[in-house]
Amino acid sequence: MALNNTYRGFPLSLLVGVAILGIILLSGEVSAQTISSCTTISSAGNYVLGTDIMNDAGTACINIVSSNVILDGGGHTITGNGAGNGVQINNVRDVIVHDLNIRSWRQ
Repeated sequence: MALNNTYRGFPLSLLVGVAILGIILLSGEVSAQTISSCTTISSAGNYVLGTDIMNDAGTACINIVSSNVILDGGGHTITGNGAGNGVQINNVRDVIVHDLNIRSWRQ
């Protein structure tokens, strides 16, 4: 009998667990800030490149100085003049850069 009661409670607990997980995931959803020119990212968060960027300055185009940053290139390209870095990340943790093309940079 005890096994039967546990079995009956399992689907309800699973449903409640899934509902709580869904609420947590939805409440944590944050929209990404759009980047459209060379910049310094100094706050944790989600960022997305909204357009291709051309940088002739010879300095880093995207300089990430904060931990806990996700940079989504959105398939766009950062083009330089052969000097500097397309994306510079120093002395920070938990930084993800993805879906980004880098052309004509030193590194």
